[in-house]
Amino acid sequence: MHTVVPDKTADDAANAGIIEVFIERWVKTGASAYPWSIWRDGRQVMSSHGRGEYDDPDQSEMDAVLVCERLFGRKPDTLERL
Repeated sequence: MHTVVPDKTADDAANAGIIEVFIERWVKTGASAYPWSIWRDGRQVMSSHGRGEYDDPDQSEMDAVLVCERLFGRKPDTLERL
């Protein structure tokens, strides 16, 4: 699953602040899902919650980084798997 995010301007990227990505692990009846969330300066900006589930944490991570690059023009400052 790929999330489409419109490109932003260079000014948006310059003012991006601290960008953090969290990959969560949810377990339901023996199956794991790995949704991501993106935070900027301590506030949640976007997440994959409710947009479908990732059964692969690597794919979740790749898509979250892609969203950061499209949204802010750069990769996240930190990425953590919870």
